[in-house]
Amino acid sequence: MRLIDADELLQTEKLLDTDIIRNSKEANWLYEQMLYDIANAPTIDAQPVVHAYFKDEKIRPEVPTHYTGYCSNCGKFQISEVNYCCQCGAKMDGKEENHD
Repeated sequence: MRLIDADELLQTEKLLDTDIIRNSKEANWLYEQMLYDIANAPTIDAQPVVHAYFKDEKIRPEVPTHYTGYCSNCGKFQISEVNYCCQCGAKMDGKEENHD
């Protein structure tokens, strides 16, 4: 699923509102249908993605491609087999936006 900003999209649709579209019955119908679809699309209550990384990481000798460490967001112990922190849900992708 891809979240979009419908309010922003409704602002940019004004660029399409031209005499050419208004003078064509088919184009005008499609234009009006697009506006209706945007205005009536369901709203999803979504939170921004929190990015985190592994702090104090250590290589696991039994599986050298995996490591352990602590979530930089909540401080809970994690293993690298997960893409999201099991405690706080942060995306464990190594991005540093939320570094302390």
